[in-house]
Formats: sequence, structure tokens, C-alpha cells
Amino acid sequence: MMPRTVMANDLVVTCSEIVGDVELSDSMVQGTVLLDRSKILGDVRLVRALIDRDVSLKGATLEGSIEATGGRTGGLLLPSAEIHRDIDVSHEVLQALDMNAAQIGGSVKLDDVLLINSLSAHQARIGRSMTLDTVRSANGMDLNELAPAGGLTASNVTVNGSLMLSLSGDYSLVFQDTVVTQNLVLVDGDFGEVSFDRMKVRMGTQMEGSRFRKKLVVGDTDFGALFSASQARFEGTTEFRSVRFAVATEQFLVQIAQLARVILLRVHEPFRRAGVGLSLSTSQRLVESRILVLRRGPLLKGPCGAIDLNSVVGRC
Repeated sequence: MMPRTVMANDLVVTCSEIVGDVELSDSMVQGTVLLDRSKILGDVRLVRALIDRDVSLKGATLEGSIEATGGRTGGLLLPSAEIHRDIDVSHEVLQALDMNAAQIGGSVKLDDVLLINSLSAHQARIGRSMTLDTVRSANGMDLNELAPAGGLTASNVTVNGSLMLSLSGDYSLVFQDTVVTQNLVLVDGDFGEVSFDRMKVRMGTQMEGSRFRKKLVVGDTDFGALFSASQARFEGTTEFRSVRFAVATEQFLVQIAQLARVILLRVHEPFRRAGVGLSLSTSQRLVESRILVLRRGPLLKGPCGAIDLNSVVGRC
């Protein structure tokens, strides 16, 4: 359907059956592409396409894949859509990507994507994995209740806003080199293996009521000015390396010591020298026993109100 085309108005094909591909590669559409509630017996291709407004497939059924690469689109709207194969967005500028309640049979891949507004995949179901590589969202990400069967992997991601990550199942979660300008929210989530490496959260982190079924590894991470994890469950090995918590995290550390096998690497005398009042066994015994020993007392109340699990830091 119409590759290398210039359209001055909207393209509207709703509640219809399209036998074949929707091919808009190298095209310019000075309006909206509406395919809502249609059944497409092929792929949707937007390679190097320039579309001024949205590409909408709300409630549509697509037996193939969606490919949007090297172009610019107002928004890619897929709420409640059924995509039998993959979604591949790369080297693209989008106003928004909406996959709320979508059913995707294959994988979702975003590579070198700028989202002028937001990314949302609330209650989406993905048959394989979801991968974000070099993605920037100017107005937050909502991945609450996302169910990616092959896990969620993200690297070089910047979220100007809050990152909502309360997944809903035994799915793996890997984030590397991530910046969140507001809050990291994992409230009431259900997770498989989780890894955060080189993450920077500027406002705060919320883990209340979440369940971490398997291994949790956090390295070189700043959880922001506020941190809370009341009623969270840590059922697997929990490991923190060079992690900065906010003030008043005594309850959290006592909790993970009781509920998980914890390794805190490179934690030594800086706590006592800074007057934090935290008493730990030696590093060797920590590694051998895989247990963090916390003794009762005024924990984590240093003069500057913040700690780093590699060394005490001060924000006086």
C-alpha cells in the first residue's frame, strides 16, 4: 500500500480487513494514519516515513510485525491491539508510544529512540522480550503490570519523569546506565531476577509491597533523596555494591537481612569512623556466611543524613 507517497490529508482505513502489508516507507503523510479496529493480514512498515500526526491501530489485529525506522511519527498508538509478531522501532523520533493492554506475540525492541512525550505499556503482554537501548523519554515511562515473557532489558535509558516498573509476574528485569529525573516506582510488583547497574534516581525510590522472587543485584546506584520498602519481600540472594540509600533506611536493611541471603561488598570501617553506629561482621565472614549481621542500635543516623554502601557520603 502506497510506498514513496505524499499525502496532504489523513489516511483512514478503520474497521476493515487489509489483505497484505500497510507499506508507507519513504512516504510523507501530512495528517493521521487511522487503522483502528482493522484486521491486517501482513506487516505495517514505516521505514523513513515522515508522518505529522499519529499512526493509530487501537484495537486492531495485525498478523505480521510493525517496523518504524529512520523517520518521524507523531505517535504510535497500539492500545488493546493484537500484534502477532514483533515491534521494531529504531533511529526514530516519536511523540509517544502507547502499548497499553496490547497483546504482542513476538518481541519489542526500541533502539536509539527519542520519545517527545512518553512510553506506556501498562498491562501489555509480550510473548518474548522487551529491549530498550539508547532511549530517551521526555515525560516518564509507565510499565506497570507489564508481562514480558522473555524479560525486560534496558541500557542507556533516560527518563525525564518517573519510571513506573511494577511488573506482574516472574519476569527478569535488567537496567544499566539509567537516569530517572523523578521517582523509580516498583510498588506492589512481582519480579523474577532483577539487576540495576549504574542507575541514578534523583527524587526517590519506592518498593513498598513488592515481591522479589529470585536474585536482586544492585551496583553503583543512587536511589535518590527518599527510599521506602515497607512490606517488600526479598526471597532470593540480595546483593548491593556501592549503593547509596537515603536517610532512615534502618527498617529496610533489617528487613532484607531477615528475609534474604545478603552480600554487601566492600563495607568496612567507614561506618564506625563516620559515627553511623552500624556494626557488621568482617567482609570475609560476610562472604562466607552470605548473611548481613545487624545489631540493634541507632543505625544509619550519621551527621550528614546519608550513607553509601561503599563509603559514607555527606550531604550536610
